[in-house]
Amino acid sequence: MAETGTQDRQSEGGRRLTWLLRRLPTLVPLLLLVAALAVNAANPPFMRQLTSFTFDSLQRLKPRTYDPQIPVRVVDIDDASLEKLGQFPWPRTTMAEIFVRLTNAGAAAIVFDGVLAEPDRTSPAAVAREIPTIAADPELKAKLSGLPDNDAVLAEVLAQTSVVLGYSPTDVARGREPVRKAGIAFAGDDPRLFLRPWPGAITNLEILEKATAGVGSITTEFGSDNTIRGVPLFFRIGDKIYPSLVAEAIRVAQGATTYVIKSSNASQETGYGEQTGIVSVKIGQFEPLTDGLGQIQLYDTGPRDERFISVAEVMSEGFDEKKVEGMILFVGSSAPGLKDLRVTPLDPVAPGVVVHAQLAEQIIGNTYLQRPDLIAGAEFLYLLLIGLLMVFLLPRLGAALSGMVALLLIAAALSLSWVAFSQFGWLVDAVYPSSVLLLLFLSGTVFSYIRSESERRQVRDAFSLYLAPELVREVAADPSRLRLGGEAREVTVMFTDIRRFTTISESLKPDELARFLNGFLTPMTDIILGRRGTIDKYMGDAIMAFWNAPLDDPEHAANACRAALDMREQLGVLNSLWRLERGEDSPLIEIGIGLNTGPASVGNFGSDRRFAYSVIGDAVNLSSRLEGQTKAYGADTLISEEVHRQAPDFAVVELDLLRVKGKREPARIYALMGDPDRRQDAGFAALADAQARFLTAYRAGNFGEARTLLGEAEQAAEAFGWTQHYFEVMRVRLDRLISEPPESWDGVYEATEK
Repeated sequence: MAETGTQDRQSEGGRRLTWLLRRLPTLVPLLLLVAALAVNAANPPFMRQLTSFTFDSLQRLKPRTYDPQIPVRVVDIDDASLEKLGQFPWPRTTMAEIFVRLTNAGAAAIVFDGVLAEPDRTSPAAVAREIPTIAADPELKAKLSGLPDNDAVLAEVLAQTSVVLGYSPTDVARGREPVRKAGIAFAGDDPRLFLRPWPGAITNLEILEKATAGVGSITTEFGSDNTIRGVPLFFRIGDKIYPSLVAEAIRVAQGATTYVIKSSNASQETGYGEQTGIVSVKIGQFEPLTDGLGQIQLYDTGPRDERFISVAEVMSEGFDEKKVEGMILFVGSSAPGLKDLRVTPLDPVAPGVVVHAQLAEQIIGNTYLQRPDLIAGAEFLYLLLIGLLMVFLLPRLGAALSGMVALLLIAAALSLSWVAFSQFGWLVDAVYPSSVLLLLFLSGTVFSYIRSESERRQVRDAFSLYLAPELVREVAADPSRLRLGGEAREVTVMFTDIRRFTTISESLKPDELARFLNGFLTPMTDIILGRRGTIDKYMGDAIMAFWNAPLDDPEHAANACRAALDMREQLGVLNSLWRLERGEDSPLIEIGIGLNTGPASVGNFGSDRRFAYSVIGDAVNLSSRLEGQTKAYGADTLISEEVHRQAPDFAVVELDLLRVKGKREPARIYALMGDPDRRQDAGFAALADAQARFLTAYRAGNFGEARTLLGEAEQAAEAFGWTQHYFEVMRVRLDRLISEPPESWDGVYEATEK
């Protein structure tokens, strides 16, 4: 029995070993995939360095094109300048002379890449103290001490010029923080949360900082390999935010007075409560593109001699002032002896001042490199999905075919990365995913294609009945839109309904009623979809639709108005067809249309088992109420004030100030009478004027005068061709008001029905 037990245990062990060996082709790639995804998520230093190398390589392949038309230059303290003006640092009077000369030449801003933290040792008083022979001569010492101080001379010049001085953040607290020359306004989360805190800063002499037009940080961030790739536009020193040298240069050149920083959870930003970083920055007319930490990614041009103007040339006789007229001038040094050299992706010995100048060129030229937050997630998801396919398909396809597929995917990834960089300035890392794909022998693209096509086909089938074709393609490209949930956005909502439908339906057999409804709903749906609308639902004879979702439509209000006008025109065609089919006794079909624009929640609502893409909110309710009031006002199309505001070119006339049922605030309602061409009709101007005079008298409580003016407005409407029952409705209302004058009157009519 003991022997039998041993055999059983050996048999069990053999089965386990066999199970393990059979699954090694799956388990090993799975472990490699998990490790690769963990490295991707952790983003360790070596991973960041690899990514930086990849992006540097892209810049070497396609550097930023230098544009000499961009008004940014470097006024260079080069060897020739040192030979002409002497050892640096120069006396402050020399600096003042340079600034004056550049200002007189018409420079827009002069930006000094340095900090004037110590008093000028060449000032007369300082010389009198420091040189023993002068200090021993009271008379000579007194004469020198009475001469103007060099720093005071420079301060006087700074007060009259557009000069920006630098400061340098430090890791230790110091006595005084920089002087902030502009206001900083922000929306959303406090931007200080996303800026690296610096305890203190090396600042300029107070007399200079108070006099100058701007003060900005000269510090440039660099990676572990000392290469500069991104520079913050703002720095946090203590509890305050201060601008960079580049930000101040752009601000001073424009004469702007305030920076505006928008962060996550600001209005119209979807932070969903998470503090994700800085979203946008505005400096005058410019909106630099930054990452969440407020940094601009350096897009290097490499060394360009055209960017430089020597100080020696500026200080020479006959200097061509047109070279600097209207320019932002960064004053800094390329002289090796002054040791202001930096490493950039394209230049291992770039003068530090060139980094600032290049960033200013990028801002003015609106040329950026960016790595949107979604890219890192997309790279992670790409690895996950393709890796899982490899894990389960590699044993079935074999190594040879898997290797071929992996090479094709690597080529595709590299191509996509290049297109994203060269066409859009997006930094997409293809090296790490390609390395992982090569390691895993990725395969199964055919299966992935079939599965993804199946998903897209399901989406197209689900949405094709109530979305325009281009919207279906957009949703099909992103099936995640089928998840439950909504997003807040502005929409224009339409409700339309057939009047007296109950009476019509009673006269039709079931099959005739179905044919009638299909004949009505189909062309109306085509019109809405053709005008970029989305069908929300059909409610018997009624249609609910909306615009500006799921795709953005800047002209959503105008497109909704065009759809309403097209539907009215199509209804005339349908009435003619129905009369031909059913005879002259066929009832004339009329519809009511209500349009409103406002904020709403748009998305998939329902349950996990069944949901629909829809829109909810107060804006929807008002649109429904307006459609209901078309019967009460004898007008076939009513629009809200917000629709009229966003589509002001249409032929629209205000009808009333109405408090609809269920709302406290009154709403101005308008009749949509025609398109922008119709608005140019002289008859429309007469109608609008007559209607305005009628409403003025009506709201003032002059009901007798209003009744007379109503007749004039009706005549103008008939001349214009707008023949609806609105004027009969208002005439009945005025007769009642005249016979039973209200105790108080504010011009607002209270709706009694929905």
